[in-house]
Amino acid sequence: MADESSSATISPMIVVGDAPDYSDTNLAGSVDSISREELAQSHINNTMELFTKVPGVYFARYNQGIINTDIGIRGFAAEGSSPHAKLLIDGIPTNLHNGYSEMDQLFPGDISNITVFKGTSDPRYGLLNVAGNYNIETRSDLGREVQVTAGSYNAREVQAYVGEQTGKLRHNYFFGYRQSDGYRDNFELDKYSVSGRWFYDFSDDTSLGLIVRASDYDADAPGYLTQEEARKHPTRSASYARQDGGDKNTQSYSLHFDHAFSDSVDWSLKSYFNHYERERWVRFTAGDSLQNRYDDQDHYGVISSLNWQLNRDWTLNWE
Repeated sequence: MADESSSATISPMIVVGDAPDYSDTNLAGSVDSISREELAQSHINNTMELFTKVPGVYFARYNQGIINTDIGIRGFAAEGSSPHAKLLIDGIPTNLHNGYSEMDQLFPGDISNITVFKGTSDPRYGLLNVAGNYNIETRSDLGREVQVTAGSYNAREVQAYVGEQTGKLRHNYFFGYRQSDGYRDNFELDKYSVSGRWFYDFSDDTSLGLIVRASDYDADAPGYLTQEEARKHPTRSASYARQDGGDKNTQSYSLHFDHAFSDSVDWSLKSYFNHYERERWVRFTAGDSLQNRYDDQDHYGVISSLNWQLNRDWTLNWE
């Protein structure tokens, strides 16, 4: 029998710390980050699967070849009705013309970190920055790394990274290849990505860099089953979808110039060219004819950002 005279006590806990000085915390929204340590353990068919690590992000999984997954932020639909999030890779806009993002050009082994801003109040970006934004930074650390993995559904993957410093030049290279049969029939996937970064430091205040990346994603599509068919034979492909599949090719080139005028004023200038070529073969029902959907896009632009740290609480940004 317990001693009724005894009682439980909770010791007080005091937390002391300083708020981070980056601007994201001053916005009316929330920020989540995926670190390099988490990314190093990831081996996935499509890059958007990395966002399963982020709370408040909703997934719409199509699993149809090059049309695989889309993500939504906090109540914004991910089913294709209204793209609402800005994607930036190394500060370069990487949405397609219709607003959907193209992340499959990256492997986890080439990503340094991912930052997700969830909220409608971020003034830093314009078009498509409705519900928030995703910022992906590619790796620039020094070292050498090779990963060779094999997994379920006959998945095979190679990721190799090299980062070197030669005088004032820092150069980084990545190669990734993945092949998988997938969970369902007619789901085969072949994906590769190769990239290079060259950044030269003229001084502690000035640097000029070039980033080049090319990738290809070739995948078959198993088609759509009825609810009854999916329950009985979840791994089966629709009989009319034998020819369904597609290929998407991505090329990205960007120049990065950064200069600090003082401890409180710095300037960043970026120019870029992105090429997207996508071809999809699809038959939605047995009664439909096979459709060919081809898309060829070229995006280019210049981004200039001037930041002036007026004091600890105020920063003036001009873009």
